[in-house]
Amino acid sequence: MPELLLQRTTTLAPEPASAGVARRFVRSALLDSGRPEWVDRAELAVSELVTNAILHAHTELLVHVTVTATDATVNVRDNSPQLPTQRHWGASATTGRGLALVASLSVTYGVDLETDGKSVWFRLDESASLEAELAMDADVWDLDGLLAELEMADLDMAGDPTAVRLRGVQLQAVPVLLWLAAQQHQEAVLRELFLMQEQAEDDIGHLDLIKAGRAQRLLSAAVDRAVDEGIAAGLPLFALPKGHPSPLGAVPRSIDADVFVPDDSHADFTALQDALDAGLRLGAADRMLIRPALPELVALRDWSCEQVLAQVNGVAGTPWGGADHPRFVDPASATDTAPAPRWDGAAVLASDRVVLAADDNNRLVAVSRPAADLLGWTVEELTGRRVVSIVPERLREAHVAGFARHLTTGEVHVLGIDITLPVLRRDGSEVLCSFFIEQAPAGAGRAVYVAWLTPLD
Repeated sequence: MPELLLQRTTTLAPEPASAGVARRFVRSALLDSGRPEWVDRAELAVSELVTNAILHAHTELLVHVTVTATDATVNVRDNSPQLPTQRHWGASATTGRGLALVASLSVTYGVDLETDGKSVWFRLDESASLEAELAMDADVWDLDGLLAELEMADLDMAGDPTAVRLRGVQLQAVPVLLWLAAQQHQEAVLRELFLMQEQAEDDIGHLDLIKAGRAQRLLSAAVDRAVDEGIAAGLPLFALPKGHPSPLGAVPRSIDADVFVPDDSHADFTALQDALDAGLRLGAADRMLIRPALPELVALRDWSCEQVLAQVNGVAGTPWGGADHPRFVDPASATDTAPAPRWDGAAVLASDRVVLAADDNNRLVAVSRPAADLLGWTVEELTGRRVVSIVPERLREAHVAGFARHLTTGEVHVLGIDITLPVLRRDGSEVLCSFFIEQAPAGAGRAVYVAWLTPLD
């Protein structure tokens, strides 16, 4: 047995400031043990574990540090049995990187699940390399299915139907690709709001982010279960046009999702809308790392929350209206609040080629006259409309989902390569085009996407 040098434990409250307290606590323990070379890695890893516990467990935390002559182990315990999840996020994502980061920083790590909570831990020794910090393996864990089961187990209260009353709500015709992109963005927004709560108290201090997160997880778990059941039942899976490089698609186009809402949590869904609206305002003012939600994602979350609130009050459910929703095609909407980027579209306007430019809110900001002529619009009519106005309706939700994922995670699949897609003309006909899309910087972290089209029909 290696010589034990130090053991320390501290108790932390479920609040954002506790991540910093945990970093300082671990730093002090390692410095007192004569292990300064492990401090940076340990601080990064414990910060991720404590932040995740604050965001998802909402219980008091215990942080325990054990240092021996050969290694150091840091354990973060909370009172929630919900397992942590590792999802597939891009390198620039603002959320979802905790477990991958911990895996890259430590020699080994794991979770001990107990009846009244869990302990997430990691171990460091001389072989752990700080240079491995960014070498994240997206497949470290894949526990999303277990998450859904545990969420339902929590609601079932160990099979005691008197412990909590549940009301059944059905979200009908949920557009799966669009939902998954919206879910990813919502998780990123809620995480960032929670972490900035102390610094932006005047703007978000009134928000109940605990309730908002509870509603978001309840909806997400319900849709995840329905998707798994739909795939197992053999529902047809959505397919992008042949040759499209995006990974989107191995899910049903739409599903019906049963949500079981506890009687005392109806207000959670209003809290979720309030929190995401705050994210829209702060994002539009460039006060968040993540871009504001696209109007199509806002339309979907408004529909889902309103369906829950209506159905628990006895109103019949209404299916998702599809990609002809006004927020998909109107030139502007109440949720399209992001300012236009500072970008000079003169070269596009003057081009004798079929070329269009869209901003990072998916609005057409510059259109050449040959492009407008091809699509049956005037330049002035097409400028300012949403990109989905020229996307065939059957592909609109996939387009928005792919673009939203790109904005949330930084994933790039269609830039800088030739792809072939149909384009919708004003009269409802379609023209098959070869696309080459480039991304151009537009100042202050903004971007514009320039698409060069060659008609193939």
